[in-house]
Amino acid sequence: MPQQQRRMTYEQQRAARQAQGASSAKGLQPVRKVPIVPIVFLVLALAAVMFALNVCSSAMTIDVTVNGVPYTLRGAKTINTAIKESGLPINPGDLISLRGTVLKRSGGEPIAATVNGRETNDPDYQLHDNDVLVISDGKDIVEEYELSEEYITHAATVAGAGAVHSITPGQDGVMELRTGSISGEEVRWRDSESTDAVCIKWNPEVGEDKVIALTFEEGPSAEYTADILDILKENDAKATFFAVGTEIEKYNDELLLREYEEGHQIACGTYSMAKERDASGLSKLSREELDYQVGHGLEVIGSVLEEGQYSNIVRLPGGKITEALVVGIDRHVTANIGWNVDTGDWMESSKDEVLKVLMQIEPGDIVRLHDGGGEHSGTVEALREALPILRERGYTFITLEELMEYPPQH
Repeated sequence: MPQQQRRMTYEQQRAARQAQGASSAKGLQPVRKVPIVPIVFLVLALAAVMFALNVCSSAMTIDVTVNGVPYTLRGAKTINTAIKESGLPINPGDLISLRGTVLKRSGGEPIAATVNGRETNDPDYQLHDNDVLVISDGKDIVEEYELSEEYITHAATVAGAGAVHSITPGQDGVMELRTGSISGEEVRWRDSESTDAVCIKWNPEVGEDKVIALTFEEGPSAEYTADILDILKENDAKATFFAVGTEIEKYNDELLLREYEEGHQIACGTYSMAKERDASGLSKLSREELDYQVGHGLEVIGSVLEEGQYSNIVRLPGGKITEALVVGIDRHVTANIGWNVDTGDWMESSKDEVLKVLMQIEPGDIVRLHDGGGEHSGTVEALREALPILRERGYTFITLEELMEYPPQH
């Protein structure tokens, strides 16, 4: 009996395992296989549609006009198709050197065309129905080149006579040097012409106005400028100071400010050429050196005063002007100023020598004096004595800017 019971237990256990396996099998889902045939059919169908569209497109025609003649285009609707349909003998341009030598046949633009007025050189340009084409041979292409520039220095003319030298600036020309990247050929190409500067020398016509322009050079100086400013202020006199850059840099910027604040005109006495008292010394300077002397002199003044507080006029050492000097300074200034009366105080003259000259001045004179560059106590004392006397004679002392408002003498 126990053996029968154990056998039944085994049978029961096997039945239970079979039942459990059947239950698990019910939870599994079968794998669905995607049929291959419909996918292949879909791809073939799409390919067939595309082929049909291409065939239809190729079968379509458009009407165009080529150089005034109507044509019907089939197949590719491009300018190249229009050229083939029309039979036009269109030739591409060449690649040429800077001097016109052919470097490569048919190396230029393939065609020259307009489509409805729009330019193109693309043979594959897509056309549309009723387009109007004008087609011709392709244009030549010039080789690429390296570019460098040379400046053509302008000249100048000087005319007239007088202490005021008004300057109309010139303009340098430009010469381009082109070097072919393939041929190596060099070609000079004038990009712009030079324009000459013009300098007119003249004296102001003051009529019956008893006006005088006192001018001072080579300052400002710690020794004399302040005393001269005091004398000018006491006599209600205005003057023009041609300030030198190197002197301003010697801590004399406060004197320059005082000159401006008391109503005097500030102009350029160059940067450092004040000792060149003879114009022949200037002729030894290059154009670049002259340009620097005036340009940098104005820059130093501009480091103290604001724009509009000083004038773009200059007094070159010696007071003379030549064509070469004009070319060297004309881009910076509107005038070079000479003088009608030279007191000679640059020779460190005595009070009596300077006073004698001052007592002989006439209306409209531009008077040369110095507030720096030497020993000028004689100048200071002569001014102290002369200005009250000249005022009693009816003279007024004005700036060059005011004097140059008068018309030129004829």
